[in-house]
Formats: sequence, C-alpha cells, structure tokens
Amino acid sequence: MNNKRKINSINSKRRFLYLTILFLLLFIGVGYSYLSSSLAINGHTELVANTWNIHFENLKVSDGSSTASVPAAINSNQTIINYSVTLNNVGDYYEFSVDVVNSGSLMGKVSLANINGVSNYGNNVQSSIKYLNGDNVTSGDLIPPNSSKRIIVRVEALGSSLPLDLSFEMEFDLGDGENNIVSNLLENLALDNSCIVKYEGNVTDQVEVTSAASRVYFDKCTDKRNILFAGMCWQVIRSTENGGLKVIYNGDAVDGKCESDRSNTSSIRGANGYLSDLNWEELYGSGYTYDENSNTFSLVDTFTSTWSDSTYGDIIGKYTCADGNATCSTLYSVNGYRSNTKAFVIGYEMTDMNYTQIGSVPFNVDDTTPALSGYMFNKEYEVMTVNPGTTEYKFGNSFTYDENTGLYELAGEIKTVDDWENEFQTLYNTHYSCFDMTGKCSSIAYIFYTNATDATFIILSNGESVSDALNTMLYDDNVNRFDSNAKMIVDNWYREKLLSYTSKLESPVYCGDRTIIDYSGWDPNTSNYNSAMLFNNSSAVTNLECTNVTDQYSLYNNKAKLKYPVALLTAAEINILNSNSLLETGSVWWTMSPFAFCIHRNPGNVIIDGDGSRNDEHVGTSFGLRPVITLSSSSVILGGNGSESNPWIIE
Repeated sequence: MNNKRKINSINSKRRFLYLTILFLLLFIGVGYSYLSSSLAINGHTELVANTWNIHFENLKVSDGSSTASVPAAINSNQTIINYSVTLNNVGDYYEFSVDVVNSGSLMGKVSLANINGVSNYGNNVQSSIKYLNGDNVTSGDLIPPNSSKRIIVRVEALGSSLPLDLSFEMEFDLGDGENNIVSNLLENLALDNSCIVKYEGNVTDQVEVTSAASRVYFDKCTDKRNILFAGMCWQVIRSTENGGLKVIYNGDAVDGKCESDRSNTSSIRGANGYLSDLNWEELYGSGYTYDENSNTFSLVDTFTSTWSDSTYGDIIGKYTCADGNATCSTLYSVNGYRSNTKAFVIGYEMTDMNYTQIGSVPFNVDDTTPALSGYMFNKEYEVMTVNPGTTEYKFGNSFTYDENTGLYELAGEIKTVDDWENEFQTLYNTHYSCFDMTGKCSSIAYIFYTNATDATFIILSNGESVSDALNTMLYDDNVNRFDSNAKMIVDNWYREKLLSYTSKLESPVYCGDRTIIDYSGWDPNTSNYNSAMLFNNSSAVTNLECTNVTDQYSLYNNKAKLKYPVALLTAAEINILNSNSLLETGSVWWTMSPFAFCIHRNPGNVIIDGDGSRNDEHVGTSFGLRPVITLSSSSVILGGNGSESNPWIIE
C-alpha cells in the first residue's frame, strides 16, 4: 500500500513535470509565433539578448495645415498619434511628419500603417502615409535596427465642413535579419577596424532636428571603401543619424570594378561667367541632355521668353543655345541678374577630364556679392567701386528714412572727406554715403571696403540697411530662390543618371552653412574696412550641427528645398575625415561650404586640391563636382568586400 502510494506519487509528479514541459513548449511556441507574426508598435519585448523597441518620435505639424482643435500628439506609450481637426473647405488639409524609430536590435517589417477613423468620411477625405522621398509606406517595408525613418501623414478635404477625429498607428512583424543592411555596415566594420570612427558631437541630419549623434560613423580607412550603385562607383563617407549611408561619386564603374586606373571620361566643362545682353526673344530649357556621338546638347522642357525685370526670375537657372535652336555644341546657363537687359551667363562644352568628377564648372557667377557663396541664393546686390579723388563727400554712421518722400538722410556721426587718398582712413564707422554734400538721396551706398584709391560699396533702397541686405542675401526665408551654377549641373546630372533610383535614397540635411563669424567691413559699427567677411567654415569646423534652417538643404525643407536628393560634401565632413589620401583625386573639386567674402569682392568657397588638401577659392573659378547621395537605411548589400576590384554591390 505504501509502495503503491509512492508509485502513484511518482507518477503524479511525472505527469506534472510532463505537463509543465508541454506547457512551456506551447508557451515558447506561442511566444515565437507572436514575435514572428504580429509584433505591434505597442511595447518593448526581449528575446534572448535581442530587444524589440519601435516607437514614434519628433512629431512636427506641417506649415499650412488647418488649425486643429486637438493637435496631433504622440501618446504616452509613443505608439499612437491622436488628433482632431475640422477641414472647412475643399483642399484644406492637416499634415504632420514623425520619425518611426527602431532603437532595438531586431529587424522590423511594416505589417500595418493606418489612419483610424478616416474611412468614416468616405470619398470626402483623401489620405496618404508616405516616406519623405514620396514613396507610400507599404506592408513589408523594413525598419532596420538602430535606425529611423521619417514619414508624412496627411488628410485632405474633398468636401466641406468635415470634423475629423483620427488616430494614426503602425504595427510591425519581425523582419528577416539575415541580410547585410547598409545602415549597419559601418557599425559592423567598427567592431573590427579602428579606422571606422564614431563621431562624438551634435549632428543635424534631419530638418530642424539637432541632437547628440548616436549612429554616426566615419570611414577613415585608407583603402577608400568602394560601393557599386546604379552602375557607378561611390566612396563611403559616413553613416547618418537616420541610418543612411552617405557616399561620394567616384566615377563610372568599368566591368563592375572601381579600380584607380580608369581613364578620363567625357564631362561638362564651364568657363568663367560673363555679362550678356538677353533683350531678345530666346529659347530656354529647364535642363539638357548630351549626345556623345554628335557632340551636341539638347534642351529639355523648352519655352520661349525675353529677359526683363518681370521675366528674369523664370529664366535664371535655365539653359539656352543662344541661337534660337534647341540643340547646340556650346550650351549656356543663365545664372544671375544685372539689369533688365543684362544677365550673367556661363558657357559649357564637353571634354575629357578626371573620372572622379561629373564636370568642372564655376560654383557660381563671379565678381558679385556674398549671396553667391550659397548653394542657392537670392538677391545679389551688385558691388560697385568709385574713386572719390578730391571731390568733397559726406559720410555717416547711420541714416533716417522718410517713407513719404522715399529719401535717406545721413544721421549720427557725419564726416566730410575731400582728399580721399589722404583722408579715407579717418572714416572709421561712417559707412553710409550719398556721394554728395546734401546727405540726402533716394538710394544710399554702404561702403564695406576702402583703399587709397577706391571705395567699394553696395546700393541700398526702400529704407534698407546693410543688416537688411545681409539678411536678404544669406538668411531670410526666401534666400534660396535661385540655384547656384554648381547645383544646376549636379541636378541635371542626377535627372539623367539617377532619377529612377530615387526610392533607394534618403535626403538628410546637406548643410550649406552661411553663418558669419567675422563681419569685417559689413558691420556698420566697426572701423574695419580692410579684411574679409568670414563664414563659419573659414576655420576647421568639426561639428555636424547646421544652425540655420535656411542652410539645411533637403527634399523636405521648404526654406532650403532640394529638387533631388543630391548635393556636395561639406567642409565639416572633410575636416572630420582629416585625411588627404581619402580626398585625393589628382584634380581640384568643390565642396558646398562658403569660406569668405574677400576684401574687395569675390565670394569664396572651400575646395579640395588635387593632393586632397583643403583650400579655398572664389566661386567664379572652374573646379570639379563630385555629387554626394545617401543610400537608404533599408538598402541591402548583395555582395563584394569594398575593395576596388570587388566593391560592395548595393541593391
């Protein structure tokens, strides 16, 4: 009896153990099934040493959106965005952008992206959920670990008086983690290579978002890591905080290789800019194509116009053959305004040059004002020079302006000079003049540079001060009105070569930093007339912050909007690389970073010399262009090892 109870007890314990094991197996099976089939954006789950954490961050309502009664806001779990808004009229909209952040170690795959409640309004509302490059967010899209993707959520009224109560959510499956994702490339290399260096500092890789960098790595390896993408060779520069990989053009591939013995290629070459009369009807195009067999350019998207004060805004940034034809062997770009009959133009032909660049052109037109240091620009303010000689003139350190009469009048400290060569040093801070003895004029000169023979100045009108002029040229919301010549060429090249690959790219901030650190003679309160105005990149900046929103070039910045997700390398990135061998191509090439506005005239930008050293030159000189793109964080490496003969192949 006792033995039977003992056996029964043992059997009972065994049954309990079996049931426990079975339960655990079932639990593990259910848990694995859950992880592999429907991991929603609703918490943080750990699997062995891996972590799961996908959530929303950095919500920003877009300009122009209707005022919401309950503005879009991320809930406390960072997993849902709720909002209420009334769209009163057809065409009214409410739109916001938000980062989907994967801060875990597991690959995420989109299974659901939905605006809850929008279906209740039928055909009266249209909605969209898109990435910044315009692609729709779709099921199966990957969000790699330690990366983020910014999306735009929009609802627009097709009817009137629509009160909307909505919420936005996303759900994710566990993605396939076996692929070698490009966003992790530098991080993986950093484990084994001391030349892959993590950047420590603040970074602005997203419009109006500056943060301490956590995912930015620079490739400082001397073998120039090579990538093959779109049939072209690219050199790895760095990863971005968004999880992308920034790369610089390194020539067309030959037989799938990026070896350094590639021969020169046919590229566009531009001469220095010059003034031209354009007061006749002419054929213009928004871009061009080139036929190597016939050695001719052909205009794209043509229109006919006559240069004038009312039309020049439509013509600057366009191309023409200047002979009424749509095809020509010499092409001209229109780059700047001088009068209602005169424009600055640059002429181009095709020639063989270094394979690492797409062309050699002036960054912008020459002999003008600080505005033309920018990758894009606005009003130029023509620089003028006069020799006062022994004529008697008044100069003042300030002015008043009468809106009724439209007249400036010198004010504050006023000085008279009648022997310029011997007295110009006495001006000190009296920068304003009408160049007469009345001290009254409808437009006034601001003098920023002097020497024994000349006064160099810009003309101000309509009550402007020099501060107003600098703001117009460098900082205001409309500062990026026209494309620099460099941007025109880069954009046209992208349209011809990479347009079909746009969905594979991201558009982080490309910083064209125009921050002034020394105003010199452009400061109306200084006596310094005789040194250059210096921009931030005149020193060896090693910070990836981009302070001014109007310098944050991106597809997604209406104040510095790129046409395509391509630009040039920055001086800060070059300084952080700090390696001539990584930048050496045998030819001189442009960065997009302003350096200075020289003492007399000529805005200057940072360049890279043929030996890879950093230098600067005024923007009217012809140097090479090496475009920079950013591969998407979801790009996949299909093969290769990064060498010249076997580059990484990017899908």
